[in-house]
Amino acid sequence: MSKKVKRTIVFELSRLTEEQEIILGYLTYHAGRLWNKANYLVRNKLAKPHKFDLYNKLKDTSIHLRSLQSRSA
Repeated sequence: MSKKVKRTIVFELSRLTEEQEIILGYLTYHAGRLWNKANYLVRNKLAKPHKFDLYNKLKDTSIHLRSLQSRSA
């Protein structure tokens, strides 16, 4: 059995304005919640791990999908 490797990139953003911090906080909050919802659907076999299937399942019910710009979502 092979083990999947997960990689994470960590970086620090410095010298951000207050407005940029607010925008990043907003984007990361909604992106994280959208990820959790999509992950739940895939793990419980309620959706296929395909972006179009996930989008169609989430577009009407997820406030987090509607809160993000289309490119971000």
